[in-house]
Amino acid sequence: MNINTTAVLIKSFKYREADKLYTFFAKDLGKISAVGKSVLKTKSKVGPSLEFLNTLLVSIYKKNGFGIIKEVKIVQAVPTEKKERNFNFIHYVCDFLNKTLEEDNPANDIYIFLEKFIKFFLKTNESDVFYYCVFTTQILSVLGFMININHCSNCQEKDLSNLVYVTPAFDGFLCNKCTSNGIRISPNAIKFLKVLQNGNYQIISKLSVPTECLNEVKSILISSVHSHLQINLKSQGFIN
Repeated sequence: MNINTTAVLIKSFKYREADKLYTFFAKDLGKISAVGKSVLKTKSKVGPSLEFLNTLLVSIYKKNGFGIIKEVKIVQAVPTEKKERNFNFIHYVCDFLNKTLEEDNPANDIYIFLEKFIKFFLKTNESDVFYYCVFTTQILSVLGFMININHCSNCQEKDLSNLVYVTPAFDGFLCNKCTSNGIRISPNAIKFLKVLQNGNYQIISKLSVPTECLNEVKSILISSVHSHLQINLKSQGFIN
């Protein structure tokens, strides 16, 4: 069976002496895997194209559940300088997708989001932690774990101008009248989260966010990922 699809590369590792096993997130198929024969040889035609977060047209021959890459064409590539500057973030995105997507199970909403996010990522020049906050906030929302930032999740109080706390179990914030436990967060961090959840990349690209605020939101998101998805993302620890 021949498979021709548009896909984003999210994982690779050495399979044999000159081969590698690749995992793609395909637009119409979900997560699929295939072997790249002789891609580690200097004369390989497809090897140089198979880089993380590259969007590719991939042709795969599949027999008895085993896929072999026959042809690859680049649709959209991550530039070398971008790969170097945001190396840790790129690996985080790929790690996240690989551990949350299911094999051969289409995830159209996630793919549509990823397409838009990669375009934003390639057009901007931000730090790993900034991209981490944008990507993680929005992918959690797509997965159905949007953080409630409009009112206290317990008493419904809408005035969050005082110190508030976030607890993943409540999917949002608790005011300081309802709890003294959790992660303390500033009003500026709440405003930043609201902008990220709205998903307007034109506005997001113009933001200038203090490091302290970025780290606040990062802490919340790390807690939310762990609470909701129950996955271990070592790559998350390298985001700074």
